[in-house]
Amino acid sequence: MPRRFPSASLWRIMWDCFDNQMPLPFIALAFTVVGEFGMAGASDFAAQLAKQIGFLERSAKDFDAGHTDEAFRIATALRVIFHQTPKSTSLLTHLNATKVLIRSAVPDMSAMRAKIAPRKVVAQYFVSLATITVGNHGCVLLPKTEPASHHRMIPADEWWDEVFATINNTDYTRKALVLWACNKDGGAHVDDVLPPEYEAIKASGALGTFNHNGQDVPVEQAHLVFLRSMAFEVTASPDLRVIAGL
Repeated sequence: MPRRFPSASLWRIMWDCFDNQMPLPFIALAFTVVGEFGMAGASDFAAQLAKQIGFLERSAKDFDAGHTDEAFRIATALRVIFHQTPKSTSLLTHLNATKVLIRSAVPDMSAMRAKIAPRKVVAQYFVSLATITVGNHGCVLLPKTEPASHHRMIPADEWWDEVFATINNTDYTRKALVLWACNKDGGAHVDDVLPPEYEAIKASGALGTFNHNGQDVPVEQAHLVFLRSMAFEVTASPDLRVIAGL
């Protein structure tokens, strides 16, 4: 693969040539450099996508081995793949693949939302992307990682903005949780103050408590379990893997 300069530097060279009214030979040289080194192509972005999927798979494996803080690495990889801003381009945008189908374990809530829309809603509680199982120490919250479990395939941009939980009347989307974990709570940056909605979902007992041997045991690390489930959804999306060459 040919060596590349950063694209911003290349365009700066060309701009300086025109702005300073440099002789034509210098301008021709600038275009020659751009033509030789070029911009990153689709194959490069596909390779980057494959790398991020690899990060997700390895972090998921470590999470399942007990290193639950790998969820923050999961958040970082998801941000690289899906998050689009005016200043930062997602991998899927680079690949013109924002409509690629992604696995979603969230049930289609549109019919139910339409049914309750005319009514006054006093409280809402809805959670997906996790299952509850009974273990030696009571009930445990686990990520949804069963290949045969019920799921839908939806466009990536819809997946990113989809509500996967409603807790205390607050809607939580994948995008919001990923960016909080990544940008605020150590995935790629640490803030001294966390958003209250994020504090609420990561708090001990955010999803309630379970009685075990006469004692109330709070559900722990729900936010990390949700992120682990998202990693499975992405790595188990066949069309995305095809784009990545996997």
